[in-house]
Amino acid sequence: MSSSVVQLLHDSIRDTVLVVEPDLHVRAPLTEYLRHCGYRVIEGSSGEEAQRVLLAGEPVEVLFSDVDLGQGMSGLELAAWVRQHYPAVRILLTSGVAQLAEGAAHLCDGPFLRKPYAYSGLVDHIKRLLDLLGRTTG
Repeated sequence: MSSSVVQLLHDSIRDTVLVVEPDLHVRAPLTEYLRHCGYRVIEGSSGEEAQRVLLAGEPVEVLFSDVDLGQGMSGLELAAWVRQHYPAVRILLTSGVAQLAEGAAHLCDGPFLRKPYAYSGLVDHIKRLLDLLGRTTG
C-alpha cells in the first residue's frame, strides 16, 4: 500500500465527529451524509452516551450535539463537560429554539446552528474546525 493511501486512511480514521441527537429521524440521514463526506461518525442519542464514548477513549475531533437531548444531561451540560475534560474536542451545537443560542455561544467553537440547517453548511463548519486542528478530511 502506498504511503499516500496509508496517510489518507489514517486521516479519515482520525477525523471523527460525535453526533448527539435524540431523534433517530434527524440523526440517521445526518450521520449518513457525514460518512459520505469522508468522516468517521459515532452516533449517540443522549449526553450520557456521548460521555461513555469519550471515556472509552474513542478519538473524537468534533462534537455536534443538539441542545435539547430529552431526559438527563442537556447538550449544554454535555458541551461544558467536554470542554472541561476534553478541551481539544471542537464543539458545535444546534437547536430549533432560538433562545438557546445565547446560552450556548461560550461553549461553541463555531456558530450555533439553528434547526433546520443545511448539511453542506454543517460540513463547512466542521472543515473549518478541523483546519484549526491541522486536519483536512471531508
